[in-house]
Amino acid sequence: MYSIRVDQLIKSGNIPDEFYNSFASKDVKKEFNFMINDDDIERNKGSSDENSEIRSVLEYLYEMGIKYKVNEQYPDAIKYLKDAISLLENQKILLNYTEIYYNKFLSMIYCELGRSSKSMVCLAMEYYDTSLKYWEQNIYTLNSIGVLKEKSNLFKEGVFYLKKAKEINEKYNTTNINLSSLYISWYIATGNSNFLEKSFKYSKVSIENDCKNVLGTLNYVTAFCLDNKPSNAEKLKELLKYYQILSNNFIYLQRLGYFYILNEDLESALLYCLQSLEINPNYQNTHFTLSYIYRKLNFNDYALSFLLPIKNPTSLLNQSSVYLCDRQYSESYDCLLSAIEMIKESHKEETSNLPYFYKALALTLSGMAIYDEAIACLKEALKLIDQNSKFASLSEHLEILIANALMDKKDYKNAIEKLKYIHEKGSTNDFISQLKDLEEGEYKNTIEENSLDRNAIKFSKSLTKKDGKWHLNGELVNNCTKIYNYIAKYDLNNKLIIILGDANRGHYHLAKGGSVQYAGEMSFDNNGEVDKWNNFSGHYKPSSESEHVKSISKLLDFPVERYYSRAMIKTRLENKKLTQNDISQMAKELKEISKGDKNVIERTLKYFN
Repeated sequence: MYSIRVDQLIKSGNIPDEFYNSFASKDVKKEFNFMINDDDIERNKGSSDENSEIRSVLEYLYEMGIKYKVNEQYPDAIKYLKDAISLLENQKILLNYTEIYYNKFLSMIYCELGRSSKSMVCLAMEYYDTSLKYWEQNIYTLNSIGVLKEKSNLFKEGVFYLKKAKEINEKYNTTNINLSSLYISWYIATGNSNFLEKSFKYSKVSIENDCKNVLGTLNYVTAFCLDNKPSNAEKLKELLKYYQILSNNFIYLQRLGYFYILNEDLESALLYCLQSLEINPNYQNTHFTLSYIYRKLNFNDYALSFLLPIKNPTSLLNQSSVYLCDRQYSESYDCLLSAIEMIKESHKEETSNLPYFYKALALTLSGMAIYDEAIACLKEALKLIDQNSKFASLSEHLEILIANALMDKKDYKNAIEKLKYIHEKGSTNDFISQLKDLEEGEYKNTIEENSLDRNAIKFSKSLTKKDGKWHLNGELVNNCTKIYNYIAKYDLNNKLIIILGDANRGHYHLAKGGSVQYAGEMSFDNNGEVDKWNNFSGHYKPSSESEHVKSISKLLDFPVERYYSRAMIKTRLENKKLTQNDISQMAKELKEISKGDKNVIERTLKYFN
């Protein structure tokens, strides 16, 4: 039976004013009206005033449930929706709805119950199944299930429900948007470029159907940010094409900022993310992105300021990264313990990401020289990975970190066995030289920065220099647009080894999990000469004018005038003496001057040049 509150509403007919003033559910009503036919809503003749009052109460309960759901007040939403179901079932005759309309209305209410219970996946699916029992062609429910499956990383099942919705009604644009979102998530989880192509396909269709639809355009922009095929200039041109449509959309601005981070343009990334923050100060992804930018600029206090107000595991993981940069291991340790405890107590999505938290905890413990506990954390992460193929690519990295921890604790025998195990598993890394070093003598850590007076360099087989030209694997480097990752480390004879690899092979892989002296990127022109180089992943980030970089340049024979450092950006920011308010004001000005202006980026950079 429905509640006493509903009974009083029926008797008094007094619907609160908040119902008539609420427009929170207008999109849902639009969805419902889109999916029903005129024949569905014919009512039996002779409806009395009492019937009209009951229908008004029913619509009030339904819409208030949706309003609370939209505002993420889920317990209140569920109460109103359950009252609506009780009223609909108990007053079926008086309501005088056709059987078709009755079933569809009931289906929509159960769908909203599912959407209000999304943090409890099993319960949500029960409501969705009930919704489909009353109306199996409810494309609103089918889309909701598809989104739920995506959030649970059950991508194949999600595609099944979304394509079923698309078969029922091709014109329903939400299905195209949800398919493009799902394929983006599937690409991120697997790295399969076919899924990115499918995301492009469905987001393009959604834009063609509605050129002003924000979500479809956002998915298209996101896919472009993830795609590695087009050149950066082509990508940027394509992304900025949507600036007018999405200039007030904080998600777009954050993602555009993220695109600039990927292309090492931290200044532009900073401005766009600050624009995003101006529009919505509570969007967590903008906080995380800004924290990352400031951390890369070595403004760790600023980086923390964007994270501390957010009380969730992801924020705590990012906080630990900032503390690790400053070698504040105790603070990092506290953050990670709190995050892991928070995850274990919840049923949220972060539960499946525990391997990353254990990895961060292991790095923290290693920094504190507590190696046994660090190794235990890494083994726990590996155990979780065995249960989830999503993290298969992380497995080898964790094995390498275990070997590294064993070497740090001088357990060379087990370190050798671990390296052999990794090698025998078919690792893409070459561990032969590291094994040889371990078997012939005591392992040595990287020599400190003050030992730069080395006059002998031993190059790996990957990179050699002959007649003033650099060669890679015996071939002259002739692709000036290609960027390579490199690491430089000292061997047991205190000679510097340089190892070069494709940009898709990270520094951990090139270093075989060990410590390095320098790590960054370099590119060559078609004459085999260094075009530019940096030390973005190293332990220090000096400007090109520093004596330190000059000595490195001489040692490595890399041109000092082509060295690029984030410290340059930091220096320019410090010289400008910009406060947070200054930059926010600049972001506002940028927004104004860029209206109808194709040269948005040039106008952005004028503030810094």
